Amino acid sequence: MEDKIKILPSVPRQIIHDLLSKARVLVHAARFEPFGTSVVEGMAAGAVPVVYAGNNSGPWLDIIERGRFGFGFENQKELANQVQALLDTPSKCDEYSEIARTRSRFFSPDSFSERFLSVVSN
Repeated sequence: MEDKIKILPSVPRQIIHDLLSKARVLVHAARFEPFGTSVVEGMAAGAVPVVYAGNNSGPWLDIIERGRFGFGFENQKELANQVQALLDTPSKCDEYSEIARTRSRFFSPDSFSERFLSVVSN
């Protein structure tokens, strides 16, 4: 998989947007993350999320709801298997890409405002 994965630390925002527009899978490996804005950004671009599946992983618990809107892993082997399975099955990747895009809209500013106003106005 070395020829399919690139790690680019500290890149400009425009390059991030360009890369996300081409990405099929987004890996979020942090073991502790309160939320995970980068996961939602990747999902909005259509990247399928594969996140650390732990009790302190906001992306796992709150964004992809324990596998409902993406995939989880607990170790390197599971991570590699999840990514490889998605890349080897374009139809599954396409299906979860659309699921990811749809789910990302839940976290949009407009969606948040609507939900907030519905709570406040009641």
